Amino acid sequence: MNKIYTLLKREQLKGITTHHKVNSGDLVQVKFSYSKSMPYYREYKAICIAKRNKLFASNIVLKSNLNRQSFYHELPLYSSLIRSISKLSSNKNKSKKSKLYHI
Repeated sequence: MNKIYTLLKREQLKGITTHHKVNSGDLVQVKFSYSKSMPYYREYKAICIAKRNKLFASNIVLKSNLNRQSFYHELPLYSSLIRSISKLSSNKNKSKKSKLYHI
């Protein structure tokens, strides 16, 4: 039963055209809105700390600093509230995930 479920989810993912190629350590800019009824969206620049691949439940964890305080945002990749995700710069030398949490 579990194999059938995963096959169905993969077939649904094939129809999605928005594949985000974001890896941990990349500097990204995310445009998202708070609700579907509001046409306004917010731009957010942060470092991608983690990417969790779980088919439709895939999400990324972003970290940003504001006035010496760190903020973590966990955003679902396949949400209808996300307008766009663009990679501003990539991490050329791979750093460990533990180092990204201590930036």
